[in-house]
This record gives sequence, C-alpha cells and structure tokens, in this order.
Amino acid sequence: MTDVIMPNDLVSRAKDILAANDRGGYTVPTHALYPFQWNWDSAFVAMGWATFDENRAWRELERLVEGQWADGMVPHIVFHAPSDDYFPGPDVWGTHHQPPTSGISQPPVLAIAIRSVLEQAKAADAPDRARTLYRAALASH
Repeated sequence: MTDVIMPNDLVSRAKDILAANDRGGYTVPTHALYPFQWNWDSAFVAMGWATFDENRAWRELERLVEGQWADGMVPHIVFHAPSDDYFPGPDVWGTHHQPPTSGISQPPVLAIAIRSVLEQAKAADAPDRARTLYRAALASH
C-alpha cells in the first residue's frame, strides 16, 4: 500500500525543495540537470516563495531581470554562475550579454508572478519592488 501524503507534508516537502535548489537569490529547477536560472521556472518559483518568504520571492524576480536585454527581452536562461555540467552553455549561445544569457525567451509569465507576489505581500517596500519589476515586464512585453 502507498503511503498517503498529507497536505502539510507536501508543503514542507515543497519548501525543502526550494531551499535545496536556492543558489543565493535564484532557484534552479533541479540541481542535477539545470544549474542555472530559467525564466518561466523562476516566475512560478517566486509564487511559491511568496507563500512563506516574501523577500526571497522578490529576489527571485529581481535576479531574473538582471539578465534582461536592452531591447526588453528576458532570456530563458540566465547563467549567473559558471558550470561545466550543462550544454548548451553561454559560449554556445554567444550573446555577449552580462550576465551571460541564452538568446531566446519563454512565454511571458513574469507579469503574472509580479502580480501574484504583490497580492500576497505584506512588506512596506513591496509596491516599490513591484513597480521596478513592472517596468521590466512592460519592456519585455
């Protein structure tokens, strides 16, 4: 018989996974396969962080837009730290962006994440953080 997982156990497990995949301001989708920050994943991850760590949720989105291009594109991968374990890495993309990024994007969920985090926010600086990120999302769109 399969063990029944209770909702509180799922929440605890989800928090543990986020913490294990936290790389100091951004979250990797899985530590063994994708060692970088991914656009779509980070938007959904920020919504998860917001349920128990508002500051960390904002930081996820702020780190994501560090990779935004001058033309507004938010790339699908931001290579915040070097890794020899992933292909195609920044050299293959050859974008010459700082920080290094891929050259394509993913469906735009950044604005949805900003709104979701703001709607749960309690911190006094939340509107200012959301406003800054909103400008990035607007440029992306």
